[in-house]
Amino acid sequence: MTYGEKEKIYTNYKGYNFDLKSNKKYRLTISSICDCFGFKKYIFIPLASILDQNGRTIKMEELPDNFDYRNGPLSLNKTWIINNTADGNYKLYVASNNTNLDQSLYKFLTTPVPMTINIKSSIGGKFKISIEEIK
Repeated sequence: MTYGEKEKIYTNYKGYNFDLKSNKKYRLTISSICDCFGFKKYIFIPLASILDQNGRTIKMEELPDNFDYRNGPLSLNKTWIINNTADGNYKLYVASNNTNLDQSLYKFLTTPVPMTINIKSSIGGKFKISIEEIK
């Protein structure tokens, strides 16, 4: 996709089908796993969109990002809350947030030898998806 002579926007997305029950609250978490091997550190910054059976976008509440090591290497966890109103099959689209592509987005201080590590945004990478009912 091109928006001008010099402006190109790249993205990557995947689609998934899943079922939700009516009048339930769900937590959607996408854990993006850092490609941290070597000196260049990259991470996929996910965006999520859910469509109902009629193609309408479902509203979601986005929670603050957090980082952890539950999935092996450093992971960026993006979480949304879904308040579902109807039974059915839904489509989840996960895309790369390419607004700051290849720019340093996160900085960490390593231990035991203090060094600043910069992590850059990438259009692709490994990630895990979790959708769980909140009781």
